[in-house]
Amino acid sequence: MRGSVTGEVKVVNQLLKLLYLRELPDSKATIKNLMKMLGEKFLYLTIKHDALNEKSFVSCGDVISGQIVFEISKEIIVKSIALVANGKTTISWHRGTGDNRSNVFAHENYFNIRTEHVKQHDGDDECEIVLPPGKHVYPFSIQLPQGDFPSSFHGSDCTVCYSLQVTITGPEFMFKQYRSEMNFVNHIDANQPQLLVPLEASNSKDLCCLCCASGPTSMKIRLERRRLALPEDRRSISR
Repeated sequence: MRGSVTGEVKVVNQLLKLLYLRELPDSKATIKNLMKMLGEKFLYLTIKHDALNEKSFVSCGDVISGQIVFEISKEIIVKSIALVANGKTTISWHRGTGDNRSNVFAHENYFNIRTEHVKQHDGDDECEIVLPPGKHVYPFSIQLPQGDFPSSFHGSDCTVCYSLQVTITGPEFMFKQYRSEMNFVNHIDANQPQLLVPLEASNSKDLCCLCCASGPTSMKIRLERRRLALPEDRRSISR
């Protein structure tokens, strides 16, 4: 028995080495075979959603349509397949110094919309379904809510993230998850009265080099409107 296990480990290590060196003609097929050898039930799980525009942006009120796609190597029992659209901000900062320094985190949720494709009821075994080996596809359609939500952002101390996450649960496994991030853009109404007024700014600075000094250099810039909607002519007056 020990020799058999050792042999399987050698095969796995060799396959991983070949995949790393990209010497196999069909890496995806090899990965599937490797996962089957290791007894993995889910060969892959993904979310495919239709692009609404060329840059795949989403915004408030958009209807996101797509498919939950997964492939299994053996028959499984599924209790629930749920898709969640989520938007939230995570902020972190430091408090204190030295040994008393600690990290602090804060979260704000904008929305959390859940759709059920196989619904689980507590204590009800009739909702369990048996899925045969192979590929399975579940179409979905979910609408984002209206609201003044910030655009997607990833920084060192702040993250604004919008995502789709599918969770599959069953009695033979705890859960299986996959998360796909959405690029969310907050569209601003450029015709708001406060954005149509002129914008003006000025600055002045003295320039010097060793003992030589010049008089103050000043600049004044004025924009016809506070907002710029490309490809508008961005006219400015400088003095």
